[in-house]
Amino acid sequence: MYSANDACIALTEQLKIVPSDTRFCGINFYTFLKNKNMKTIDATLNRPEGERIIDANYVVADLEDKISQLKDEHSWDKNDRNGITLFKSAGLTVVLTCLHEEAVLNDVSIDGMLVLQVIEGKINVTTDGDAFELCDKKILMVQPNQVHSIYALKKSVLLLTTYLIHN
Repeated sequence: MYSANDACIALTEQLKIVPSDTRFCGINFYTFLKNKNMKTIDATLNRPEGERIIDANYVVADLEDKISQLKDEHSWDKNDRNGITLFKSAGLTVVLTCLHEEAVLNDVSIDGMLVLQVIEGKINVTTDGDAFELCDKKILMVQPNQVHSIYALKKSVLLLTTYLIHN
């Protein structure tokens, strides 16, 4: 059985990639993906360090690194939440969101499926007549167009995955 690091090393050797960035498994993913079908987001005020990949044949995200990044940004200090899009294609979006205690996302409705994963913390999700308390490593799946609200009972980190269903 290979570890994730072994798999990364094997992949770099197989594809003859010269690692030049040690932030994740020694692979510079911009080099790795530069000739693939790739979509990027340009630098922003919150993230001036440059563009980042959000859609390609393979997109790797280090959640610990991204959580630290979100909590180190100015937006985390001045708002009740901060988030980053990790992946976005025609029908699938993955967003990592950090919430301060008592942060509220009211009356959210998504045209597609929602998978809400609590990475850490504790939240309350209310829907039309139901309430769910979710904590570390719990997951909630929500059908399209279901209005729901999220309330952070304590500082929380959520991984939100939406899948749009096209008829």
